Amino acid sequence: MVRNIGRIFKYITGVLAVLVMSAAFSGYSVNNGYVSDIVCNTFFTDNPAADSSRHKEGAGAIKEMCTYFYNKFSPYAQVLENAADKYPQRVSVGEISTKIGEDNYILKRNAESENEKVKGDVSVVFGDGYDESVPVSNDETVKNENMSLINKLRQTMDTDFLIKNFYIVDSTTSVKRSYFKVKRMLNADFTMPKEDAPQILIYHTHGASESFEGSKEGVSEEGIIGVGDYLAEVLTDTYGYKVYHDRTPYDMIDGKIDRSLAYAKALPCISKILADNPSIKVIIDLHRDGVGKAAKKVTDINGKSTAKVMFFNGLSRSKTGARQYLRNDNLADNLAFSLQLKIKSMELYPDFAKPVYLKGYRYNLHLLPRSLLIELGDQNNTLEEAKNAVPPLADVLDAVLAGR
Repeated sequence: MVRNIGRIFKYITGVLAVLVMSAAFSGYSVNNGYVSDIVCNTFFTDNPAADSSRHKEGAGAIKEMCTYFYNKFSPYAQVLENAADKYPQRVSVGEISTKIGEDNYILKRNAESENEKVKGDVSVVFGDGYDESVPVSNDETVKNENMSLINKLRQTMDTDFLIKNFYIVDSTTSVKRSYFKVKRMLNADFTMPKEDAPQILIYHTHGASESFEGSKEGVSEEGIIGVGDYLAEVLTDTYGYKVYHDRTPYDMIDGKIDRSLAYAKALPCISKILADNPSIKVIIDLHRDGVGKAAKKVTDINGKSTAKVMFFNGLSRSKTGARQYLRNDNLADNLAFSLQLKIKSMELYPDFAKPVYLKGYRYNLHLLPRSLLIELGDQNNTLEEAKNAVPPLADVLDAVLAGR
């Protein structure tokens, strides 16, 4: 082992330190690993200094080294072995030193960071503070207030007004005003003609762990996956869309609930679904929120107690700037799509959608321009209240997709 690790120094020369500064997670990936997008692009980034035939014979040593340092973090070892076999000439292993073990911790932390919960006690920069313990009725006053906000935004196209009145900003991120080009966001065209092929993908990063008040433990039909079943049904039967519902609980790992790697586990699987179904134009990662015990959020729609929804965007930004390793070329469209849905909700169902939540990571929203993360209800809502939110949510989605 020691001899093989020593060979790494001989075969890998002039390599870049890319563990946490990789410019983007696009390019090389291995589909049969939970963290392929993170690992393969971090360790096997296209590096001219490593692109040489003399590195072919070093692949075995790289494979052994990767396994040695990462086998305690299953499933990392298998991903790295596959990557070493697949890209023997494209090896960029950061700083080869005694800090490799520490680097693995950084890598694992990056994979886990996107799974941090949205909490009610975040430090709000703009927005309503996320405290909605007192429900607001769906009366004419709310409708008038909503229309006043929407009309002023359309008249002024003011970025500060937009951020202050339509968003909640989490303390983990910083807002870059240039991301919020109001005119473009309001005028972006997200309409799409209906096709006789899957157009909407619904999946659940946290499908195993997100249930509702009174739901039977371990029964997927009574958790967020069951709500996804109903959303797929309404979008299909009422609005005529072809829906692909992926019911995989990505937070179930080795037979146990483990939210820590759920986004990384989901990424290659969702990417494969998209590759196999190029007709898909909309992705919905459907969640239910996690809030304080006394923070149940309901509204009244058509006489029914209804859970509220919240559209959610990741900005791929820390407090100090961009997280380059979470590049999202679809961010502008992601932001415009969620804003249009928020505004349409305000018009059709005034007390239904909370302010759009902005947080600091990416959450796999980079896969398509029309990518959504939706928090439907919270753990204090009943399954009935959550399902009552599905028809208005489907109506809002169709209103934007159909341009009505």
